[in-house]
Formats: sequence, structure tokens, C-alpha cells
Amino acid sequence: MVDGQARIVDQSSLIVPIEALARGQERERLFDGLRLLLGAYRDTLDFDRRVPLDQLQLTDLAHKVVGVGSVRTRAWIALLLGRDGREPLLLQLTEPEASVLEEFVGLERV
Repeated sequence: MVDGQARIVDQSSLIVPIEALARGQERERLFDGLRLLLGAYRDTLDFDRRVPLDQLQLTDLAHKVVGVGSVRTRAWIALLLGRDGREPLLLQLTEPEASVLEEFVGLERV
């Protein structure tokens, strides 16, 4: 808790909160861009999964270093909270990578 708000704990260099990466307007632009990505993810969900997600509020974001095979992959952790500020949900947002099968079966655009 920071100033009465739930926040992701800084565990640099593994987990770096957005506040440690950017300040002011730059932070807001980064936060808004990631909020848009989360919204795009939401739009891919079936209705029964979209409704619970819509009940949560994006509260905090942090950059996360991911496993050995994905070191160069950009990954974020999104902290979402329910209406009462409880029941946290952490989602990992990762940059999509090409499938290892893509060269054999082609790429289908959706």
C-alpha cells in the first residue's frame, strides 16, 4: 500500500514499477498505451470472461523480466482491483512472438 493505494512492489531488476521507469506525462502516456493493449485483450475474450474483467479497475503496472527463452520479450504485470479495492488480479501482458510452426503452416491474420 502506498498512500492508501495498492501498488506492485519494486523488485528491480526483475519487476520494475511504472513509476520507476517514467514520470509525469511520459508515465501517463505509457500507462494509457498499456491500458489500450489491455482493452484490446479484453475484446478477444468471450462474454463470460469479459464481464468479470469489466468489474475490475487497472491500478498499477510494472515491467517484468521473463524466462530465459523470452529474455528479449517485453512483458508487463497489470494489477487490477475489484470495486471494493480488494480481490486483486495480476495479469501478465507479453509481446506476442511468431510460432515455431509458422514457417511450415503460414500465418493467418485475424
